[in-house]
Amino acid sequence: MDATDQCKMNDDYVYATPPLVEVIAEVHWETQKIASIPGGGVDPFYSACLDAIRKNSHFGDFRHEEHLMPDQVPIEFFSNKPLVRFRKQANSWPLYQLGPGIFVTNLTPPYQGWQDFKKILAHGLRGLFANYPYADTQLKISKLELRYVDAFTKRHGFENYAVFLTEGLGMSLQVPATVLNNSADGEMKGVVTNSEVSFPLKKLPSSRGIISVGLGESSREKAVVAQFACTYEGATLQPQETTLLDWFDTAHMELRDWFEQMVSNEVKGTFGAPTKIGN
Repeated sequence: MDATDQCKMNDDYVYATPPLVEVIAEVHWETQKIASIPGGGVDPFYSACLDAIRKNSHFGDFRHEEHLMPDQVPIEFFSNKPLVRFRKQANSWPLYQLGPGIFVTNLTPPYQGWQDFKKILAHGLRGLFANYPYADTQLKISKLELRYVDAFTKRHGFENYAVFLTEGLGMSLQVPATVLNNSADGEMKGVVTNSEVSFPLKKLPSSRGIISVGLGESSREKAVVAQFACTYEGATLQPQETTLLDWFDTAHMELRDWFEQMVSNEVKGTFGAPTKIGN
């Protein structure tokens, strides 16, 4: 076992220059559905929660607010969609987002490892639970999601989409013969697909894994954009920090393992050596 493998046995490590674009953790809770508005709903305590957060120091240092929707738009149309962002200052990361039935924690590089992100998430959850009225009975958690977004560019070996998916990510591309017969080059090398696979998870009851891949951009450069996510949609959960963080911990381990198993050693070689975080 080499030093790299020994490092990866630790729960927390980071690569020198990973392809990471963003880490996103979402917490959703039940809203009162409105039959006349498809997808709409009412969070009866959203406004009171927002007022309390403003009164009680905005998640600590996260005092800079950004409003994502005009105030005159009825919030019933935006159930489970963020309406306000909280940052330490303009354009800074990480950030928190709040809306009717939803709380989101977002982080972009530099990424200092899972334990660092989990502390940020836990801080936000404590602020949410402390400021949501009657949280013990009214905050019924209905969905959790942890998602990592990665972008593989030329520096990671991406030149041809089909080749990179097959050789870099271990994914097979299958298209109807009609596609190849009518393709200008008659080969797979010119084919671009957007794919998503969803599957139930062994280690996380009532949860699914989601891996999606497509062609996109990163810093104005063409990239293969891959999203690795775990989603919980089982029975409602109580707003207990340890319960939610336990799920996020296991979800992170799952996502880390998928990433390590799917990405080829040649591509991982472009990330630099992994560095162990903590003891």
